Amino acid sequence: MSRPLRRLTQLFALLIALQFVVACMGEPAPVWDLNRLLRVGHDLLEEGRGSEAYNYFVKALKIDPDNYQAHYGIVLALDKRVFANIDGIIDLLSGVYMYEPTTAECEIACQRLEECDLYDEAWTSAESCVQDCPFGLQPYMFDMLSDGSTCYKIRHRALEWIVPTTPENCKLLCENLDLCGNIQPPVTFTVEECISHCPHAYVERHSKCYLSNLGSCNGYDRTCFEHTTVGLQILFREIGIHVAPQIEEYSQFLLDNPNDFQYYLKDFNWTLVDPPVTIDWAGRYNTGYMHLSRMLGHAFNALLLGATSVQLEMNFPNFDLNFNYSNPQGLEEILNALIISLEILLYDPIYPQGFAIYDEDWAYDQVEDMGKELGKMFGEVARMFDFMFTDTDRQPGKALRYEDDNGNNIWDPDEVMQIRGLEIADKQIEINRPQAEAIRDLCYALEANLLERTPVPIELFTGVLESLNLGDFDFLIDLAIAWSEDGTFDISGPFWETNKFAFRELLKVIIEKLKIVLEVVDELGLDI
Repeated sequence: MSRPLRRLTQLFALLIALQFVVACMGEPAPVWDLNRLLRVGHDLLEEGRGSEAYNYFVKALKIDPDNYQAHYGIVLALDKRVFANIDGIIDLLSGVYMYEPTTAECEIACQRLEECDLYDEAWTSAESCVQDCPFGLQPYMFDMLSDGSTCYKIRHRALEWIVPTTPENCKLLCENLDLCGNIQPPVTFTVEECISHCPHAYVERHSKCYLSNLGSCNGYDRTCFEHTTVGLQILFREIGIHVAPQIEEYSQFLLDNPNDFQYYLKDFNWTLVDPPVTIDWAGRYNTGYMHLSRMLGHAFNALLLGATSVQLEMNFPNFDLNFNYSNPQGLEEILNALIISLEILLYDPIYPQGFAIYDEDWAYDQVEDMGKELGKMFGEVARMFDFMFTDTDRQPGKALRYEDDNGNNIWDPDEVMQIRGLEIADKQIEINRPQAEAIRDLCYALEANLLERTPVPIELFTGVLESLNLGDFDFLIDLAIAWSEDGTFDISGPFWETNKFAFRELLKVIIEKLKIVLEVVDELGLDI
């Protein structure tokens, strides 16, 4: 073979080898420029895909560390991650997967409930049945409503997870708990208190399971009851503990380097699936929003620090029985349901150490840090309002804004700030400037209280109540004054003087105060 031919053959073989290597390695990674990274991150944010958007903005900062768009994008992406994490925590606490039926499936299920006269047991009515569907049922339970099951099976199998324990079973259950040494007042309910709270605490499935082991006292019978497990606390920390510090870091850059740049999203909100909450923050973002985002970050961090420091094996599902299912109407019923629920969290004889702080030193350190995070949270609320009081930028289209009705670029006393999408009793939440100023002053005082142990003057709290123009609820101002012995109040104790039962003691005080309010509501006939 001639030399030219041999070289041509070698070159051909080299090209084949290179082609083979490229094929094995796959397509070369595309080189993304800064503008493309920012554009894709922005589009992902508008689609609600915060975690994916975050990665693009981080890559953008590697190209341009001082890029304002990337910093805004990261903060907004982390806000979405906070709410995604809260949604995940709620799902973990609920512990079960609820069926997601179609409207047609709900209509069939409602027809069966009507045929079996079981509307009440499913906590619904003919008028609201389709809306209430799937009634808190898991898939296999819901299937019984449409698979030809008998009315007896539907009542005693499909609905046993949502029907309250009967008074007769409550008596047997509580008396047996006493025989087994689980009734230990004042740490737990007495037998009588256990019986009275039992229908609010346990569903029929709980008591049927427990009573099948009646008298065994083997310790395993507590598995018959729905409770949050300690293992979830590890997940709480791992899924979100790094989010809040990042919000603080990236938002601080924007606060330290103010300019006229504003970031814009046409679709952006804070959303929870259950309970269904959507707060609309779409629009233009400037540094004022950074205080709101930092408030969210500190609140979330406080939640994680507290949730991983205290005993969370307790009867959280009792809130379903008291609120989601029984649907209390009027102030008196709501207060009573809240008191009962809190008492069950504290005194449930199945798991009697709810909210007790763990004995480990790290738990006490975390509780102290939790207080600091709450203090910083209040501080950011105050600084957010301070920013809005001095914000002379045009308000239409801003994510965080006051309604500048007269167009003078000043938040006047009769103009309001709306929290879009957040409603109470079908009424849009609005805050006028005098209310915002009162809240600002109280938040600064709470920040100082939690960070420096400075007592909070009671008039700052009553000032907020007065600014809200409570009408029939003005008695709350008198109650607040009556509870303060020296004209101040202090919420820093559990964080600065931490002991094993600090939060339990605080919850007991709250329960007693709520009972006083309930008595006043009853005496004044304010059940509205």
